[in-house]
Amino acid sequence: MSLHTAITVPFVISVGLFFFVCGFFGNIFNIIIFLKSDINNPSIVLLFTSSCFSLIYLLDGLLTRVLAVGFGIDPTRTNLIWCKTRTYIGQTSSLISLTCICYAWCDQLFLSCQKQKYRRLSHFNRTKVAILCIILFWLVYHIPFYVLAQHVSSGNQTYICNVYAQYEFNKYFAYFHQPIIAAIIPIVFIVVIGILIYKNVSLLRINHRRERAQRNLTSMILVQTIFIIIQTVPYGFFSMYLAVTSYKFKPAYRNEIEAVITNIVSILYYFSHSFSFFIYYISSSTYRQEAKQFLIRMNTFRANRIFVQTTSNSN
Repeated sequence: MSLHTAITVPFVISVGLFFFVCGFFGNIFNIIIFLKSDINNPSIVLLFTSSCFSLIYLLDGLLTRVLAVGFGIDPTRTNLIWCKTRTYIGQTSSLISLTCICYAWCDQLFLSCQKQKYRRLSHFNRTKVAILCIILFWLVYHIPFYVLAQHVSSGNQTYICNVYAQYEFNKYFAYFHQPIIAAIIPIVFIVVIGILIYKNVSLLRINHRRERAQRNLTSMILVQTIFIIIQTVPYGFFSMYLAVTSYKFKPAYRNEIEAVITNIVSILYYFSHSFSFFIYYISSSTYRQEAKQFLIRMNTFRANRIFVQTTSNSN
């Protein structure tokens, strides 16, 4: 029995489907709860946008990977347009979601400052413009991913969808995009901003002013950021390894081991996108209250609907 059959397929089907179901319904809950919250709050609108693109990322990336690896349903092998589109949407939605989290950190930094002129930088209209710029930037940035994605022969008259078949782009992808843009820059940015927020909050506590301001939002973003860092490091650096060694001859057993690791780290990369609802629920008392109220309203609506149907049938 091959490693692919023994490890990859059951892992992708079980863990991948579990991640997808949790992420699909979790992000829908996030979107609904944020819409019913103070959507004019800059941090909330950033988390709302992040949840929307996380949902897109799960549908485009995780679901298609589960279908391809677990059930052998992979249209990217036969349809070049879908090969390009899936690559483009997946890369773009992932970084838009991540960038919104990073900007949410900036918003928390502005709010934690003692000087009013810095707190004014946290403004709803400014945040809307920033979100639009983030989306447009990554849409334009990833155009080469769409253009260069192509079918590459994998033998036996079969093809795989490959985004770094071009040697020059492979070097850029290996040495800059994956390790620097998708991993190191977000992690360093989040750590630096987090330290600055901690210092500002410490000063607020000393002065006994605005100690509780934005505490729940900060906790939500902090916990999610920890999981983003955990999932990003192995995926980023293993992707760099694959790109760097893609032109080297590898024996069959090494290719098989790398394929198994690729699928495992790729599935784990969806962790924060899949479990953001639970992250927010655990880390924020305000979010828990909103979620509980939403679930109560859902149960009440369902009970009323069943009662109406029962009454109609009895009549």
